[in-house]
Amino acid sequence: QAGVAGAASQFAHEMPLNAGMINSSLARDGCIPGFGAFGTAKGVCALLGAAARGEMGPLAALKASSGTEVSAVYGERVWARGLQVYDCSGGTEAHVLGLHSFGGSFAFLCPRSASSVCILLNDGQLDYSVTRRILDVVSEELGIGQIDFLGGGLF
Repeated sequence: QAGVAGAASQFAHEMPLNAGMINSSLARDGCIPGFGAFGTAKGVCALLGAAARGEMGPLAALKASSGTEVSAVYGERVWARGLQVYDCSGGTEAHVLGLHSFGGSFAFLCPRSASSVCILLNDGQLDYSVTRRILDVVSEELGIGQIDFLGGGLF
């Protein structure tokens, strides 16, 4: 079919030109921000916590759906006004809203409990297993349920 992008072309726009560059000494010695910005875990949590409590506008507006993206790398992603919706099961939250980075960082807010969590990592690997292990502990401790973190994705 003419005009239909294949899986390889969809994959290419989501990966660095050279995935091995992550392990170069220049990249490892440099200051590479997570989430495409600079911030501390405390600062990111304060910002997301304020959003969860409605201090930056109505939470309903923040949760409003803004579309779905099918990604070869990350699986199907549902977006809500700049934050990704991650479904939860078996706990107090139906879903959380947040962002994750290529290096393994993950920050999210819990709409029901108005709490926020930020995990800052610079794992530099094509694997989210460290993030998932930390997330399992945090999710169990807070009772929010199992977060579907990049389910259906390549990693």
